[in-house]
Amino acid sequence: MNVLRIITLFLALAAASAGGPGPASAKDEIDCLLCHGEMIEGLQVHTAVSMGCPSCHVGIDAADVPHRITNSVKRGLLADQPELCFSCHDSKMFTNKFKHPALDMGCSSCHNPHGSKNARLLTTTVPELCFGCHDRGMFTRKVMHGPVSAGLCLQCHTPHSSRTDSLLLAEPVRICCLCHAQILSKPHLISGTAGKGHPLGAGKDHGEKRKIKDPARKGKRFTCASCHDPHSGDSPQMIRFPMQSSMDICGNCHSAR
Repeated sequence: MNVLRIITLFLALAAASAGGPGPASAKDEIDCLLCHGEMIEGLQVHTAVSMGCPSCHVGIDAADVPHRITNSVKRGLLADQPELCFSCHDSKMFTNKFKHPALDMGCSSCHNPHGSKNARLLTTTVPELCFGCHDRGMFTRKVMHGPVSAGLCLQCHTPHSSRTDSLLLAEPVRICCLCHAQILSKPHLISGTAGKGHPLGAGKDHGEKRKIKDPARKGKRFTCASCHDPHSGDSPQMIRFPMQSSMDICGNCHSAR
């Protein structure tokens, strides 16, 4: 805080209290940005800032310098995260069956609550933000999936919670077929030995009566990602398993009996 801002703050306090309404009213009149303007200067600003700092920081007595915390919540906030954020943001978006573990770290682990130069008030850009937790090596192997190489994590995943595993925006095969629609229109993988091709894990959307369990990945269902790594790999098709020919992959699920 520089000297000019300190002087400005004390002048504001004196002006607010000159009419005699007392410190509580003076606190409501104080413009916090006189001293804390750097929090939003030149940035995209959180809408909540326009509601006034006391809308979130209810437990800060700004009439005292240094400020006095009047409640038991850190930074004098109305509530801890995420309950504070849920007072404006619909909690249903964050409480679906599959939740991003980052939510337990607090909303401000990814978002700046005041202002940011990045979209969605993110503390840094995607995918660098994601690499703060996710191993970069899994996404930067020899062959990278197009959306991954373009840094479009949010093209397939929601960052908060989802009804679908892996935080996908829709069912796995449906997500893949947004770009690879031709896969559903012709036999896949074993078209030379079976007319219908290999099941895709598409379920009823593709005439498959039931969901298939993944033989090679315990606890997961069979989808495109059972054979293809959706992020990056060492083969042109980003196949998960070592292979010399297209048929080598079969042995990873269909072992000799």
